[in-house]
Amino acid sequence: MDNKIIEMRQKLLNKFCLSLFKFPFLRDSEELKIFLKVDLQDVKKELGKLTEQNTEEILNKYKLVFPDNEENYDAEEGRKKINEFQNFFKKALINIKVY
Repeated sequence: MDNKIIEMRQKLLNKFCLSLFKFPFLRDSEELKIFLKVDLQDVKKELGKLTEQNTEEILNKYKLVFPDNEENYDAEEGRKKINEFQNFFKKALINIKVY
């Protein structure tokens, strides 16, 4: 791959990571702590040690993070947006794998 492309992606990835650190629920997450502390080879193993959260636990976590949205939440619209994002992400992964 061209060095210019690599440098550009590195800068964009760095900018993206810095924007994520503005959110305490992401910045303070166990997953991020593992990613930053552990050798790259051991990340998957260490992430596998985390207790898998059930749907209710995940929902409660996000109710704490986004408390004002619960009253106005449209579940159908939310599912639609999640599905759209999943489709976008799947396509993005395919494109990333090409590079």
